Amino acid sequence: MKKPLLLLVLFSFSFNQLTAQENSIKNFPLNEYIAPDIKYRALDLSAYFSSSGSHIEENKSFGNNIVLEGDLLYYSYSNTEKHQGINSSNLVTKTLFGTANRDGEKSYDFGADVFLDYYSQNRIYNKKNVFLGLHGGSQFTILGGKGKSSNDLESSNNEIGLILNPYISLGKGKVQPIYSARKAQDILISLEKYGRLKRTPTALEIDSLARVANRIKFKRFYDSRFKRIYQLEELDKALQGMGLIDSADIVYFANLSDIWSFAGNRERGSGTRFEGGIIPQVILSDYNRNYFSDEFDGNTIERSDERNTESYGAYGFLSFNYFEALSFSWQSDFFLDLTIGHEWYEENKVSTADSLTFTWLPKNQESWNALLNISWQIGYIPNTRTSLTLTPYTSFSYGLSHSDNDKEMAGINAGFMFNSYYYMSPRFRIRVNANFAYYSSFTNTAPSPFWNAVSYHNDYKYRQTNDVVQSQLANRNNNILIRNGFDYSFRFTITYALF
Repeated sequence: MKKPLLLLVLFSFSFNQLTAQENSIKNFPLNEYIAPDIKYRALDLSAYFSSSGSHIEENKSFGNNIVLEGDLLYYSYSNTEKHQGINSSNLVTKTLFGTANRDGEKSYDFGADVFLDYYSQNRIYNKKNVFLGLHGGSQFTILGGKGKSSNDLESSNNEIGLILNPYISLGKGKVQPIYSARKAQDILISLEKYGRLKRTPTALEIDSLARVANRIKFKRFYDSRFKRIYQLEELDKALQGMGLIDSADIVYFANLSDIWSFAGNRERGSGTRFEGGIIPQVILSDYNRNYFSDEFDGNTIERSDERNTESYGAYGFLSFNYFEALSFSWQSDFFLDLTIGHEWYEENKVSTADSLTFTWLPKNQESWNALLNISWQIGYIPNTRTSLTLTPYTSFSYGLSHSDNDKEMAGINAGFMFNSYYYMSPRFRIRVNANFAYYSSFTNTAPSPFWNAVSYHNDYKYRQTNDVVQSQLANRNNNILIRNGFDYSFRFTITYALF
């Protein structure tokens, strides 16, 4: 009787020690973590060549296409005491040449496009966490093409577009990226689970490992395999240097590599930020097309269309962000912003058919626009394999058009986004993804702060940027008016390995 009782006591003591050690690691105060200074820059050049073709015996036709594309991408990330920011710039050139031959009649197409875009978030801080913000997006496009039909009729089209959307702001507060601290916790919990930790790490040691993880994540390498080797070496040095490792065997290195390379990588933040500023806006577009058309009388006439649009806006905005790591497993993020401003829009259009020219009446529009966005994201990340995220949101829009008998339009867009991945066992996993959006007379013409944007709609999608810890997506379709309706999507997936 005494022997089983003794074994039960020993088991209970060992289990309590194990649980206490794990809880000690999980209780590291993520909300108090201060990320070390990081500066990272990358400039990559890519070139692409592709060719395709077809041959159809029945009508003795064939065609060939050749595409040449170049891509120059610049990316920088900074998180220091005086500066937080992400900058991304992309220059793309694309050239297409196509030929076709059908029953001996030849035709060709030629196109040359240039895309240049720049998106950024930059906050320059003083010692009291007051900052000057310089954000925004700019796009410049040149699209051009020429063609020649089988009856030697030529056509051409070209378009030049420019979007300038800077955000100039003042604010107070700082959001700290805490991804690396959670990664350090995951590493230590995994090593502890497999009996490779010599003792329970202190909060200072967890902080030290998190700083190493943060530093090596943003180390520039030109070979990803060499980068991974370097990262594992640095983690091993840190762990063994602190005297935390009991046995540096294959089990230890396998777990270290697994957690670092494949554990969940959900970005998390901690902190509060108030921000307000102005958004000057310029959108210009110039398009023209020359082509031939067949008329009812059998004649072919030459036509051309020219369209020029100009849009100028002046907006003011207020923004509030609150990121909180509630615990090891729970994350809560709240976003609120209000944008109000005035916009002027003008469109001129001219059409020509042979020698006749028709000038369309200019389209002039002047309006006041406002947009209020409220969203909250709650995340549950209990381990390295399971995550659930629920994001309810509501947006209210208002527009007053002075060019349409002072017509008013108020709208709403409300919904939620849900994403989950549940690892039940090595053989059984569940995924659930659901999105729902209800909208009524909603318009998104006002350029609200893109780092807050959360919305779901089949025609346009905003993605939450989670502050400076991810690249931002700042696409915004202008002058979209959604009448009434709703969108939804749902996907439920079960995966089970039978054998």
